[in-house]
Amino acid sequence: MFDLDVDGMLEHLQSIPNAVLLVSNPCIELWYLLHFEECHAELTQNACIKKLKRHLEHYVKGILALNEKQQLSDKTSEATARAKVLETYNNPSTTIYKMIELLESL
Repeated sequence: MFDLDVDGMLEHLQSIPNAVLLVSNPCIELWYLLHFEECHAELTQNACIKKLKRHLEHYVKGILALNEKQQLSDKTSEATARAKVLETYNNPSTTIYKMIELLESL
């Protein structure tokens, strides 16, 4: 049986020089949800998707329709601000905004 030491893995990944660790806990949908609302309570993946569907009614995991992409794009600054106040790597948290800020700086 394989025993995954999440804390050890996270510590190892953080020690890689010049690497930026992009994590969204509990799932990528948290990043999407932050475009529409604050989120401070711990979530499961299913709860996160259910909350997201209040804003993106037809959302399907792994697929973003063009109109959904546009809605998210329009609210990226709000999502970034909301993500920055969350405690990194805890549930809920996301560091996806770091990639967005890097891309915007180029």
